[in-house]
Amino acid sequence: GPAYVDRGPSLVFQGEVIDFQPPTRLTFYQATRSSVLMFDAGMNINIDYTLHPTAVGTRVERTLSLDTLGVFTLLQPLLRYAIRQENERILQQMKAHLEAA
Repeated sequence: GPAYVDRGPSLVFQGEVIDFQPPTRLTFYQATRSSVLMFDAGMNINIDYTLHPTAVGTRVERTLSLDTLGVFTLLQPLLRYAIRQENERILQQMKAHLEAA
């Protein structure tokens, strides 16, 4: 699928759309490799959006799977917390944007 680059504040992810089934499903794969204090580190992330119609609109379900490599494995609890916070921020922005349209 289409490839993209996601530049965050401290990491750059190479991404790809791996599943697109309009209007109900969109799945991305993102990977990053870096070094932390001269130790190899990396992450592989799958992000899946599934849209479910409801009586009053649409429910958006976002699931994420995380595979850490190298020193990021030791940091996984912190990474999961940060990713959870980012997920909430993204979903709130999506909701605000869609409700404003």
